[in-house]
Amino acid sequence: MLYMYSYNIFILFLYNFYIIFMLWVRVVFVFGGPVF
Repeated sequence: MLYMYSYNIFILFLYNFYIIFMLWVRVVFVFGGPVF
């Protein structure tokens, strides 16, 4: 049970990281350079 709970949190973390990464890539394309 604890293993499944940790696995679900890991999946949510990867999903949120993917969304943030895609937004960052879109900002880079809009401004034409890396934004930190």
